[in-house]
Amino acid sequence: MTMDLPQAVTAAWAMFRRDHEVMVALAGLFLLVPSLAVLLLVPAPPPPVAASAGEAAIEHWVDLYFTWAGANAPVMLAGVASSLFGALAITVFVMDRARPSVAEAMARALRLFPVYVVLSAGVAIVAFLGMLALVVPGLWIAGRAMLIAPSLVEEGTQPPGPVMQSLRLTRGNGLLVAGLAGIGLFGAQLAALPLLALDDALRASMPNPIAITLVDTLIAAIEASLALALVLIRIALYRQATGAAR
Repeated sequence: MTMDLPQAVTAAWAMFRRDHEVMVALAGLFLLVPSLAVLLLVPAPPPPVAASAGEAAIEHWVDLYFTWAGANAPVMLAGVASSLFGALAITVFVMDRARPSVAEAMARALRLFPVYVVLSAGVAIVAFLGMLALVVPGLWIAGRAMLIAPSLVEEGTQPPGPVMQSLRLTRGNGLLVAGLAGIGLFGAQLAALPLLALDDALRASMPNPIAITLVDTLIAAIEASLALALVLIRIALYRQATGAAR
């Protein structure tokens, strides 16, 4: 079926209004706080060298980059894991027909989490390979797989069922879901671009920890808000595609 994005946004807003206290709490704990931690604890990567730079300069930059990535991988991976768990916990809380408490939703999300991580990592790798050639194939792959979490919550943990279900449900809506995937990947950075520039300026001139923390908190809030919105829109689109009761 053809997905109706405006209708999905309206349904997502209704979900948020119904349980906004829980949504804000879960998003704050698992989406905002880890994002803020990454912003505060992970330094900027080494600036890239020009394509015309000599071989020695490029090799030096590669060494610096891998050193930076290795030193900061634990914090960045912890941030990704927290975001994945938060998105899954919110999905369980909204979709579980038993209307679980927050603790029960988190407990079920924890049980589903290993499978969700494996499926998400697999999709991310394939999408990244698609982006190496052109951006659009990578976004198309990520978009077609965007209903994995609702499918996993609603239909169980047996892989690759959620992936195939997501591919089936998004068939014929490639442009729409690719656009949503693009918003998920780049939307927060674009929305927070002025704040990111301000953050760079603050760090480069006279570092003020309080000012930097305030700016980074605003950036993390933008990222968490967009992530929460996309989680709810994915649930709404899943319900559209399956005809589930709203």
